[in-house]
Formats: sequence, C-alpha cells, structure tokens
Amino acid sequence: MPNQYDDTYHLRQAQPVYDTEKDKRYIQTQREVDGILELKPPRVPTQQDENAYMEFLKEDFMSDPWATYRFRKYMAGPKRIPWKNHRQIKR
Repeated sequence: MPNQYDDTYHLRQAQPVYDTEKDKRYIQTQREVDGILELKPPRVPTQQDENAYMEFLKEDFMSDPWATYRFRKYMAGPKRIPWKNHRQIKR
C-alpha cells in the first residue's frame, strides 16, 4: 500500500529546470539581488514626532469651517489635506 505522505514527486518537481546555463545564472543572480535589496521598514516615530503631529492636527482641525456641506471631507483621513488645499485654491 503506498504511503500517502510520500513526497518524492514534489521534491523532484520542486527543483527548477533551466533551458541554458545562461538562464540558470540569470535566475540565480536575480534571486541573490532580491535577497540583498530588501526594503527597510520605516522607522518607528519617537514621542516628540507624535507630539508634533498631534499639535499639527489640533491646529489644522481648528482652522476647519464650522458649517460645511461636505463635512465628511474634513474628517481625519488620507484625503483630508488635499481636499482642504483644493478648497483654498478654488476660493
């Protein structure tokens, strides 16, 4: 009875097959480059950065109009500042 966990087929098929030696060197070089050039994660903001951002938000929210028909555009989000700039330029 065959073993259902026999993975010799998968191990054999998992090995890459190259058409030429040039292709083999190219693919291996690309793998090395992808491993070397990993993106660095962004730095963690410090407490001073967070405080400065909170001050910026406080001043920015205080400059918003009190009554507007597009109040959701002034809510915190990625399009808040572009919308505000667009309205100021238009006026």
